[in-house]
Amino acid sequence: EFTCNRVNEIYDECGNGCGDLTCQNYRRGDVQCGRECREGCFCKGGHVRTRSGICVPTSISHTPFDTLAGESQPNHTMMKIEMARLSAIVLFVICALLTVQTSGQAVQDPQPEPIFCKDPNEVYDDCGPICGDRTCANQRKNDVSCLRACQAGCFCKGGYVRNKSRTCVPSYLCTTMG
Repeated sequence: EFTCNRVNEIYDECGNGCGDLTCQNYRRGDVQCGRECREGCFCKGGHVRTRSGICVPTSISHTPFDTLAGESQPNHTMMKIEMARLSAIVLFVICALLTVQTSGQAVQDPQPEPIFCKDPNEVYDDCGPICGDRTCANQRKNDVSCLRACQAGCFCKGGYVRNKSRTCVPSYLCTTMG
């Protein structure tokens, strides 16, 4: 029996087989996992799961699309449409690979052991930026090519960037030297 103790979570006996939408993927397109479902605790409607596992309202979650600068409106819109299509395909394949059919019922593969990062200001993400973390030197640049794919690993938590020593520090502590 499941007990959902976290804020903004509810129990569902047949929730989305792909799991909750996250801050990183909720605007990339509505990915359907077919009729697959799984039992468990899920974020309430209008909420997404953060990297740290907390459900927050979509109105305060962050996506890279909200911070793109220097793009004209038509190019920005076309990029969002293309990203949504590509992300939907990738996430559909991932969902298909993670779900095993047994006697007509979907069974989620066992969850891997949690991955702990060395730096207390890092969090593990299955789909972090392919270009890696922002640094003191590049924190204000928006490289659109970094949004086209993702990688698993430990990344600086929100509001942090890597300094020259490769340590995650609050972005406001960066000097002009980077």
